[in-house]
Amino acid sequence: MPLAGTRPRPLAPTRILSTPYGPQSTIGFAPDGQSLACGCADEIIRLWDVPSGQLAHNIAAGGRVGAVAFSPAGDALAVAGWESVALWHLPEAKLWRLLRGHKLWVSDLAFSPDSSVLATVSMENTIKLWDVATGKLRQTLGALHAVTCVAYALDGALLASGHADNAVRIWNAHSGTLEQMLFGHGATVHSVAFAPDGTTLASASADGTIKVWDAVDGFAGRHLLGTLERSGALGPVVFSSDSCLLAFGIIDKTVMLWDLRAGKLLQTLHGHTDQVTSVVFASQGGMMASGSLDQTIRLWRPG
Repeated sequence: MPLAGTRPRPLAPTRILSTPYGPQSTIGFAPDGQSLACGCADEIIRLWDVPSGQLAHNIAAGGRVGAVAFSPAGDALAVAGWESVALWHLPEAKLWRLLRGHKLWVSDLAFSPDSSVLATVSMENTIKLWDVATGKLRQTLGALHAVTCVAYALDGALLASGHADNAVRIWNAHSGTLEQMLFGHGATVHSVAFAPDGTTLASASADGTIKVWDAVDGFAGRHLLGTLERSGALGPVVFSSDSCLLAFGIIDKTVMLWDLRAGKLLQTLHGHTDQVTSVVFASQGGMMASGSLDQTIRLWRPG
């Protein structure tokens, strides 16, 4: 898959949310795109009503926030912190469960597509799978190196994780069996994302590259479809809901949008005045959000 650059088209944000509480550590969209959660440096989770741009809830996290994720059913928000994960019931934003078991910082989390399982990862070299309904630990997947990120395939059959040994691991999400290891990055893999159509997986690394892998038939061919190389640090990588666009933020304060079918740069989004730390697509409605150290969240509608 050729990945050649082209002149980007300008795009203005549809809304700018000010977060003068310190830089956001993470942001996440509700499945319907109507709510947005952000974790800030003041240890508060803020839930925004996207259509109005109004702040709907403040949730005291009780510590630094590592990651947030809405359940696909839209009735829960998971918040990662030190050694534990809090589950908040929505829409009333009430604490529902506290999942304890990690021994270090919980760096990422992801719900299974049916909302029944929550996968959490930690630098202690483990992936834990929790039963959301009961709060009980289902199983622990052990790895030889620190785990930095995790993502479910849309059919729930596979789980991808990124590691400090520069590898991506593919797990059977039901049995916990390690199915594949994908090599090629030259530094820690800090973000993984499955395309919603299940055909590809993207992985971003501290080596300044994003790799796009063929995920058909459970990565049977282990084929690398392409590599995007950018100067400077890369933020999280995410797919649009139609699997056509790949978005990521970089240290130069911009968000890049790649057209995967054409294999070229579609748009460069300008406006942030500091490093972009988070990018996320809503699974419905085509909205995208980017968070930055400039203490703003910008809402975009790429196309």
